[in-house]
Amino acid sequence: EKKDETPPPKEMRAVVLTGFGGLKTVKILKKPEPTVGEGEVLIRVKAW
Repeated sequence: EKKDETPPPKEMRAVVLTGFGGLKTVKILKKPEPTVGEGEVLIRVKAW
């Protein structure tokens, strides 16, 4: 018997600015990968 399993949501690392104050306010957080709506684009950025 095969279960209907939905795959877990994809995660990404996001650079988040939590306020004013320079590098003290920069955080790297795990966020769900955004979904693309009509008329929108998703741009993937990679560092090498």
